Amino acid sequence: MVRTFSKAASPLVVAVAAALMGAAVAAEVPSYHFDLSAQPMSQALQRFGQISGQQIIVSSEFVEKLTAPELKGEFTAEAALERLLQDSGLVAVRSSSGALMIRQATASTKEESSADTLSEVVLDTVTVFGRATQYTQKDIPQTLTAFNPEFLESVAAVDTYNVLRFVPTSASRYSEFGFNPGETVIRGFQSVRTINGVTLDTMNHGADLVNAERVEVLMGPASVLYGSMQPGAVVNVVTKRPKDAFHLSAEAGFGSYNDQRYSIDVGGPLSDSVRVRLNAEWRDRESFLDYWSLNKIVVAPVVEIDLSDRTLLTLEGLYSRNEWGAGTWLGGPAAGLITPNPNGDYRRSFFPANPDEEEVGTTRNARRIEARLKHSFTDTLTAQLVTTYTYGQEDAADIVSNGFLNTDFRTLRRLRFLAIDSRGDDIAGRLDLAGEFETGPARHRFVIGGDYLSQDQDNFKGRANIATTPLDLYAPVYNSVIPNPLLINGSGIKTDTTGMFLQDRISFAERLHVILGVRYAKIESENVFQAAGTTNRVTTKLSQDAWPTQFGAVYELTPDISLFANRSESFLPRSGTTAGAKPFPPEEGNQIEAGAKVTLGRSGLIGNLAVFQVEKPDVLAPDPNNPGFQLPLGDVKSQGVELSVNGQPLPNWTLYAAFAHMKTEVNSTDRVLDGNELANAPKNTFSLMSRYDLVGGWFDGLAFSIAVQNVNARFADDQNTLRLPGHTRVDLGAYYPLNQHFEISLLVNNVTDEDVYSAISANRISYDAYRNYLVRIGYKL
Repeated sequence: MVRTFSKAASPLVVAVAAALMGAAVAAEVPSYHFDLSAQPMSQALQRFGQISGQQIIVSSEFVEKLTAPELKGEFTAEAALERLLQDSGLVAVRSSSGALMIRQATASTKEESSADTLSEVVLDTVTVFGRATQYTQKDIPQTLTAFNPEFLESVAAVDTYNVLRFVPTSASRYSEFGFNPGETVIRGFQSVRTINGVTLDTMNHGADLVNAERVEVLMGPASVLYGSMQPGAVVNVVTKRPKDAFHLSAEAGFGSYNDQRYSIDVGGPLSDSVRVRLNAEWRDRESFLDYWSLNKIVVAPVVEIDLSDRTLLTLEGLYSRNEWGAGTWLGGPAAGLITPNPNGDYRRSFFPANPDEEEVGTTRNARRIEARLKHSFTDTLTAQLVTTYTYGQEDAADIVSNGFLNTDFRTLRRLRFLAIDSRGDDIAGRLDLAGEFETGPARHRFVIGGDYLSQDQDNFKGRANIATTPLDLYAPVYNSVIPNPLLINGSGIKTDTTGMFLQDRISFAERLHVILGVRYAKIESENVFQAAGTTNRVTTKLSQDAWPTQFGAVYELTPDISLFANRSESFLPRSGTTAGAKPFPPEEGNQIEAGAKVTLGRSGLIGNLAVFQVEKPDVLAPDPNNPGFQLPLGDVKSQGVELSVNGQPLPNWTLYAAFAHMKTEVNSTDRVLDGNELANAPKNTFSLMSRYDLVGGWFDGLAFSIAVQNVNARFADDQNTLRLPGHTRVDLGAYYPLNQHFEISLLVNNVTDEDVYSAISANRISYDAYRNYLVRIGYKL
């Protein structure tokens, strides 16, 4: 779709703004400070790209005789580019890959520039590595993948599940219909999710992408920046920010299993200093599973206010509601699905619950409010204050499989998972100071900050798994018995984490860059247990601290080739003691990684090659000789190599491809586990997403895409008792602009009817849908 930057006014903005202001909310992609004198247009555009992180593609013949006007002050990327191009006869067109192509206003917006006259490629910036400052991917001594808006649109990504399956080494523990589809294992370990760099709420919501600008995946641990986490990866969702011109887009989608989805994206300026935006989505869908259904609504407003030329305030909010008519899904037994069952295979559509059973169904609600204040003291010194409040609430009455069959291999044991008004409150605050200075030949780019996170979960009304009526897997009769609420234990968990960190990027002669980082974190937790049918509460308190570090280096061999290496650490609080009552320190993880990043000439392609080792050296396990206690189990690690390429070989061709080979191993004192592979850690993965837009002729604007995901066989559990079959999923897409306002698209997923399995254990296997389709009709003003 073509986008030019021009200001317009509309009464609709006032109505939208009223709704936005009433919601009080937040998340910001920062403005940039420009200090450009009048200069040749080609130089001004190159400098604009370097400052804003935008990828610029322009034919030299368009700009060789033009002079850009002076540009000084704080501007968004769109406002700055609009000023540079004013009265030039040029417009900016957003390509399918997110690049800005500079065109003559009188030319057809579909005319393609000659490949041999393309200007220098400027890499997109990311926020997941620098918090208060931004880096390009080449600046980072760690593997990072950024999925831009065009990628998200091409794969119809509504949550992180549909994005993370393209990340090398990744494997989801749940299917797209599962309890928590965004929970993904990367490089053999769990990943952590953040929104604009702030940890996601704890009530098991997938990261909705209705208001996502892009998704950044930083491979490996990053506790220096983000505190406690598993060492797999940081998955950061960067939300959309308001625009400087009024805009309106809407979309309706209709697909298999009565899938309906409607979304809107609207906003613009209220004045010279206030901008607003609203993203919202409503979705109702069923499934190939007998009784599974989901009704969902997401509303995400954002307000951006220029308090001064150097101060920006952003308020953002998010409300989401998810209702499962028959509860959520954890999967079914392997016997009769993957392994033999004397009764034969059971139906893939089998679901362990029926909405007609009494008190069945689950509702989850979440609210998130964020305020972000950024102030530039000088051109090189910036402070940022972020506060976030997240509230999650869950009423669950799921009936799920416990994964085990009776000796007849047809009677399925079931559990009722009850969560009676479970609540979670997260309050986060952080203050960062970013700047630059020089010491002799070295140039420093630093960020120093402190943060506080309070997480409080209230499950005192009851949260438990209780055995209920079993079910015949082959001839189900649904008649679950409601458990006595007095049999449900209550609990509460409160965790306060305080941290301070420092990260410094030291550059020598503009070719060698060394990154050093350290964090001090103190974690204080309080666990409260209330036995069923009593009012007595037993409290256990724990205090731990950690000093994770970070080291990295980038060496630029040429302007297009850089080498990198890093050693980074993670930590995670853990409870429990040895039989001698000695508490355990936080669990540690570390990564060693080295590789190369290549910009492939002027093609817009970025290549990344990395070898890595991720290790957790001191994993715990239950003490078999002292029930209720733990002992050191040994160490677990993953080693592998990853190769990826991402970008735009041609202005009308977008390409993403990644391959990984990985080996995992458990070194344990437990003979059952020693030498095993980690669960959900495939040895080989390959992913591809390619989109090509036709230009000129009768089919001008018609585009096609193909997405491929290949995952090798992998074990479902650490005991290695069940191996999940590998799969190759293929999705196809077609997109066509009916006119300058309307576009229609067709996506066909899993065209070959592949079996795509996920697992949270060897006895709970879930799977994605067979071939299905989605038709979308989009409108853009």
